This record gives sequence, structure tokens and C-alpha cells, in this order.
Amino acid sequence: MNGQQENNNKIGARCLSDLEAELILPTYQRIYVQIDQFRKEKNVINRLKRQGASNQDKTQKTNNIGIIGVRGAGKTSILKTIQMKLQRKIEKQDREAKRNDIIFPIVVPENMSESGTLMATILGMLGEVVEEREKEEKKGKRYNGDCIRKTSLRLKYDEVVKQYTYIQKEYRDILIRQYTTENAYVSRSSKVFNSDTEFINKFDDLIDELVNPGKQEDNSNLLFLFIDDIDLSAYRCADVVKTLLSYLSNENIVTFISGDLDTFEEALTLDFLRQENVLDKDILDQEIGKDRLLASKQTLAYEYLKKIIPPAYRYNIKYWSLEEMGNYCIADFTDQQVEDGTEKDHQGKHSQKDGRQKAGVTMSALLTEALKGWVDPAFFCYVDEEYKDSENESQTEGSNAHGKTQKVWKTLPYTYYIFDHTSRGLNNVYNVLNEIAGSREEGKTDDLKEKKLLLDTIVSSKKIYNDHRNEIQQNFFHVGVAKADCRVFFDNAKAIIYKKKKEKNTKNSSQNQAEYQIANPVERFSLFILVDFVARLLYEGDYQKQVKEDTVYKILKQEAIKDLFFHPIIAEKVMDVTNYGWENKEMSKDGKNLDLKLKDMKLQDLNISFLLKGELVLNLAYYKNLPLEEMLKIYETPQKERTKKSNIEAPVTVELEQSTVIAIWKAFSSIAGINAEEDVSKVIAGCYSVFWKEFAYTRNRTSSSVT
Repeated sequence: MNGQQENNNKIGARCLSDLEAELILPTYQRIYVQIDQFRKEKNVINRLKRQGASNQDKTQKTNNIGIIGVRGAGKTSILKTIQMKLQRKIEKQDREAKRNDIIFPIVVPENMSESGTLMATILGMLGEVVEEREKEEKKGKRYNGDCIRKTSLRLKYDEVVKQYTYIQKEYRDILIRQYTTENAYVSRSSKVFNSDTEFINKFDDLIDELVNPGKQEDNSNLLFLFIDDIDLSAYRCADVVKTLLSYLSNENIVTFISGDLDTFEEALTLDFLRQENVLDKDILDQEIGKDRLLASKQTLAYEYLKKIIPPAYRYNIKYWSLEEMGNYCIADFTDQQVEDGTEKDHQGKHSQKDGRQKAGVTMSALLTEALKGWVDPAFFCYVDEEYKDSENESQTEGSNAHGKTQKVWKTLPYTYYIFDHTSRGLNNVYNVLNEIAGSREEGKTDDLKEKKLLLDTIVSSKKIYNDHRNEIQQNFFHVGVAKADCRVFFDNAKAIIYKKKKEKNTKNSSQNQAEYQIANPVERFSLFILVDFVARLLYEGDYQKQVKEDTVYKILKQEAIKDLFFHPIIAEKVMDVTNYGWENKEMSKDGKNLDLKLKDMKLQDLNISFLLKGELVLNLAYYKNLPLEEMLKIYETPQKERTKKSNIEAPVTVELEQSTVIAIWKAFSSIAGINAEEDVSKVIAGCYSVFWKEFAYTRNRTSSSVT
């Protein structure tokens, strides 16, 4: 744990190790392959120029690489990492091959002054490079005594800046108005009219001089520009687009662009509409040819984006799925080690399939360590068995080389809804968990303060929770000054999460398809998981006692599990469920237990029992192994085929019954594995009082299928 403590306060954008970068951008290494391809293409273009093939038409080369992702996905960290890696590579190769790549700082258009432009910012950075080259020459590092070359570089830069002023509207107007003779007017007007072309030519000459000062024939040096958060400001879009397309389409320049593509497309659309003064609802609804004006501009923005950032050059930041969140981690080495390239692997930590070491302690492992004794590890983890059947196959994590099954800890995905799907949200919670783990290891922790900090961080890091922040903090729970003062208010949670809409009574309305004020089932389930987690965290060992006899909690859990079962989107599965609703024959609407006779039990009842009865972690472990699509079919009998006298049900196959029994066994096996209990039957025996009827039904059905 000592190594992990170095990660404290790693909040915000930072340089990542290669392993960290690959976690959030799986195609990260491909970026450097792309850069090498740009170098080769540049050499081809230069060869054609020397042969005179491009004398008439100037070559326009788009080397724009897009780092695409939502806010908080980790785009800026990826840019910083690429920038650092390129700089490190240049410093190493400069000693060997005299490479003259130029690496610019990251530019954020939103941070530029109101009157500033992207091109002006680039010219300012170029000026710093020119000044640095002149200082080197004065020290005799390059071109010692060659005053002509030094003066030539400065003159070229000054000429570019001068030409840039000609393309600024304010200066154009002044230049044209200030004349004394007709010849002077014609001369100045000619400069203004040709200013764009002249600026592009002189700008390209300056870039060529900077990246290839020695005029080498085979030169692969490049200038790297980084533009971050292009989607933040709608009014900057026109400037960014014009600069990228008109001035930076050069074989010597590689531009990295990061942002949310959908947001940038919206901003571009608004800018196109604003330029034509058609930001009016009535005008937007008018048809232009076959499309409405708004749709036409949206299509234009989409096509523009394909020119600015070609789809082949786009790299999408990973969306952290529920299954993958448990693998999130932060490197065990310092930022300085990453920047210096001296990061070390740590022996014995989370060995990957290819033998490499992961970047650090995973989120799932850190949760188990930081919350030990507070929250049952089964809340976040699931134990499965994996088998290696031959010596030649790649060995899975946790398996051995002798063809035996071994228990493997995996992520129990559904409880990870308490975390955000972005790297930024996960990073904040990870850092707090890391601090808690370190403090508990040293025996310096204040439990309630640590718990309060963790809960506040979780709520603030996830948008769903942040939208309900006041309700959560005021009505869901209370962290007291002592453990005995801590409370979780299940009644308030149920009233808020499953508050129904007020609707007019209609003949065709279905009681099973109730509509709630929180319409999104994912949002409802996320809030329930938070409530259950808070109860575990605050009540610790008393959690089971608190929820076992709490009728409101039972109803709350029943509604949440019903959401999970009939809305597979919660489990990140795409299925079409035509009818959602069940009749829980063992529980009334007020949460009281009803007596269901064994002879009346069916597979539907068995399924509902293991989804609702007993501990939540057992319910979720069972659900994880359930053949969901097949099980849903037995609940999907069309309403029109049901009458008061008959209840037509989908046929239950032997295969479905067997799969359900296997799911039950795997659920108990997982609980046993997490609690280091080798004998699963002991865990089953401990739950006999809860599931005796279900066990009897399973035994009877198994016996009948065998005979």
C-alpha cells in the first residue's frame, strides 16, 4: 500500500503512463503509428516538390488527429501524455539524429482573450521558437557566424506577422483609407486583395524553415500543435474551422484536436445559422429543397467535421462500462517518473494475460481494501470459476497450468452504478478511497469523517446524483457525530425514487406499467444502489439487522429489482421487452409476506424468489448468471390472450429450468468464494430458512427431469 500512497491528490489532467493511457484509450499506441505515417507522407510530398510535380497547385495535407470523448473522459490527460512522449522522444533523438520537431503548448480556445484568434496565438508561439533559435545561434550551437541565415529566419517571421495584419478586417480598412495618390491606393489595395494567399505562402515557408533549417532532402521533422476543448465556445468555432482548413493544412504540421464531437457539431450548426441571421424558429422550420433549414445546416456541420477531423484520424476515449469500472486504476509511480520515462512495474500486482503489469491497484481491489469491515466485498465483486484445458492456451487470470478450475474475482457490474462513467468521476472517488485505505492502514482514520467525505465525493462525481444532491443529502441519510447517530431513511428514498405521476384514470391503463416522476429506470436503479451502499457503509455489521425487518426497504428493493429485470438496459443489454410486470405471490403491496404453497410454485415464482428474497448481493449474483432473454419470455404473454378464467403462459423448457438452477448454484458459489468458504453447501445451509421452499421445488423438479 505504501507505493499506492504516492497517488494522493492526482486530481485533474496529468501525464499518464502508457498503461494508464491504454486503459482510457485502447488505440493509444496507434497514434504514434499514425504520426510515423505522416512523416512518410511528408517525404513523398517533398520528393514530388523537388521533381517539380507540385509547382502549379499547392498541396493541401490534413494531418488533424481527433481525441474524441465527453466532458471528463480524460482527453486533456491524453493530450498532455502525447505531448510529453513526443518531447521525450525528441530529446533522445536530438542527440542522435539532430531532430528538429517542434512541440507547442496546449491551446484552449476558450482561454484566449475576446479579441484573440487561434492564428494569433500560433504566431505568438512561433515567435518564441524563432527567439529561442536566435539565442542558440548566438551561443554558437548552430550556424555559428552565419548571420545571413539567422537574419533570414527573423525576417521571414516578421514578414508573416506583417502579412497576417493584412487579413485582419480592422487593419484592411485603415490600410485602404490611408493613401495619397492613385498609385498608392492601387498598390495597397493589391496587397489587401492578395493578403490571404500571400499569408498562406509566407506562413508555409516559415514553417518549412523552422522544421528543416538544414534544408535536408530527407527530412521528417514536424510541428505539433495541440488544441483542447474545441467544443467549449460556440463563438470560437468559425475561427477554429477557418484556421484549421485554410492555414494549418500543411504536410509539416500535425494538429491534435480534442473535444466532444456532438457538442462541436451543435456549435458549428449554431454558428452557420448565426452567420446567415436565421436563428428564428419560424425560419428554421422552413423547407429548403427537400430538407428544413436546420437539418440542412446540421448536415453541413457534419460534412465540415469530416474535413476538419477525418474519421480515419479519430480516436475515441473509452466509455467506462459497468464491467470495466472495476479495472480503473492510477499508476503506482510519481508524475515525475512518468515524465522522465522511469516508471517501474511492481512485482506481483494484477498480472495481465500478456505478462505485463497493470498500472496500479484496480478500483475493485481498492474498494475491498479501503472498505474492509465496513462493506461486504460481495457488494462489488463476483467470484467465478475459470478453466484452462490445455497447456497451449493463454492462461486466464486466476487459473493455473494444470487444467484445474480456480476461483477468479470479477466485477459485480450493477453496484458500480454508484460511480460515474467518466475517468474524471472515477478518478475523484479513486483518490478518496486511496486516502481512506492509507489512513486505515496507519490507524489514523476518523471513520465517520472518512465515510462522509466518500459519500460527498460519490454524489458530486456522478451527474445523476448531483442532480438530486439536495434530496440525497437532506432526505436519504444522515451521518451523525457518532455511529449510533447515523441513519438511512428508506421511506424517504422510496417516496422520492418511486414517486408516481398523477394521471387521469383510463380504461386501458395498466397497473403493471406505472409511470414515475423519475422516468428513466437507470436513474431510479442508480439511486437505489446508492441508498443500499450508504446503509452498508453507515450500519456496517448491523446492516443485515436494519434491512431484514424493514418493510419499506423490502418494497424499495422489489421495485428496483423489477426495474433491473424488466429494463435490461440497466444491465447494459439491448432487449425488447413487450410486457413488464410480475405478480409476486409471496409479498403483498404493503411488503408483508404471503404464504405460497409449494404445490402452486412455478419457475416464475422461483425466479422472483431469488431476485427478491435474501441478501441483495445474492440476488444480483443470481441475476448475473440468469438466462435473461429466455426467462423474460415467460413473462411476455400478450395481454389480449389473458382472461379472468385463464392465464396463458409461455412454455417453460427443461433447458431453462436447468439454466436457472445453475444460476442459483453460481450465486451461492460466488458468495462462498468471496467469504473464503470452500464448502458451498454450508452457505446454502445458512440460507435454508429463507429459501427452504425454493430448494424443495428445485429438488422436485430436478428429480422429475431425471426420471
